Amino acid sequence: MTNMLEESAKQLFAIHCTPKQLRDIAQNGQAAALWNALTAAGFVDALTSEDRGGAGLHPIDVAPVLFQAGAHAAPLPLGETMLLRSVSPVAAEAGPIAIAPTSVQKTKDGCRLSNVPFGRLVDHVVARVNAGWALLPLAEATVIPSPSKGSLSADILWPQAAPDGPVLNTHDWLCVGALMRAVDMAAAMGRLLEMTVSYAKEREQFGRPIAKQQAIQQQISQMAEECYAARMAAELGLAGFSDRAAVAIAKSRVGEAARRAGPIAHAVHGAIGITHEHDLHLHTRRLIEGRIAYGSESYWNLQLGQSLLQSKHSSLEYVQSVSARKTMPINL
Repeated sequence: MTNMLEESAKQLFAIHCTPKQLRDIAQNGQAAALWNALTAAGFVDALTSEDRGGAGLHPIDVAPVLFQAGAHAAPLPLGETMLLRSVSPVAAEAGPIAIAPTSVQKTKDGCRLSNVPFGRLVDHVVARVNAGWALLPLAEATVIPSPSKGSLSADILWPQAAPDGPVLNTHDWLCVGALMRAVDMAAAMGRLLEMTVSYAKEREQFGRPIAKQQAIQQQISQMAEECYAARMAAELGLAGFSDRAAVAIAKSRVGEAARRAGPIAHAVHGAIGITHEHDLHLHTRRLIEGRIAYGSESYWNLQLGQSLLQSKHSSLEYVQSVSARKTMPINL
């Protein structure tokens, strides 16, 4: 079953997330074809209970789908939307849904949400308001795209008060957003590793591939270590998605890996890697934006440290207890 999910997702994203399509979506802010394909494949309701028409899976069970989305730089908040649809019938009637990293702020221009990941491509956003977390429609809002070229983030501005929406306090949605960015970054790093190894084998210098050079081999081996550590941390977070400590481990460790892996990918690619025409930036941008979104590694390390100090376990026992509480994939 897991292999079937992964292969189906890989084929879908390969069709709808080509580099050209990703550039077009970043330019025009439209991803309807991808969303329709994800809906038709049943991925968006994979976490929804069977009595509501879904598959009733656990987040760790859909890890292959989420990692394929990240590896192909899918320009939609798939994981966030899947989880939101599983807990709210109202969310299940909406399209892709973003999670705001900050609460609604009152300004002289109206009510504003700042730097919402995927804010350019969604019709609804979950944000903190007075009553807690609420699902807010963007029909009457002004979407202000990020000034960063190629970014899908945006500020959301309502001229008056923010609209009313159903309260969704079933989860800490900041944690959900952080976890999904960690998964996305881990997958992006896996793709960067593939691209870097392939380029090193093809690029020749002084008549031989640069992959033969010991310095390049050392850099790639360090990158591989970080990529696989990130993957393990992300899987731990998915297995215990409702545990704040597991999310903190995932977001902080993946962020640390991204800080090292991204520069290595660019170093090996050399000057060509910083050009807009090369596809490298489609993935390294996800690392840069993902590290900042929903709290950097320093923020989550602080959360993790406070949780450890409040426990009665040693550091090793604490890590073991966090891992032991996780729900692993169902027996398929």
